Amino acid sequence: MRPARDNGLKKALKMSEKPVLSSNFTFKTMMKLEEEILLERKKREQQMFLLTIAFFSILTIGSIVWLTFYTNFHLSFPSVNKLSLNREDILFISILIILLTFDYIMRILYQKKHS
Repeated sequence: MRPARDNGLKKALKMSEKPVLSSNFTFKTMMKLEEEILLERKKREQQMFLLTIAFFSILTIGSIVWLTFYTNFHLSFPSVNKLSLNREDILFISILIILLTFDYIMRILYQKKHS
């Protein structure tokens, strides 16, 4: 009588060891994959941003060093007394302020849309 009981327990253990997947297993798996892809993309974008900043910083510093040491270029700033703005200067400054404001607004909208 004892061996039959053990066989029943063994069968029950074998039956209960099968993994049961949830009904939305594929959906959860795909969501995790999409999250990993998104994190990888953000990491790559951040690396490219830092690389771009580093590249242009080095380029700017190199240009300043080249202008300073290898040419006869000297910066001379006008004195405050001699500073006069004509119509073209005021127009240029106005357009620059408008464009910088537009750039700032577009960056905010882009961040809201893609965050």
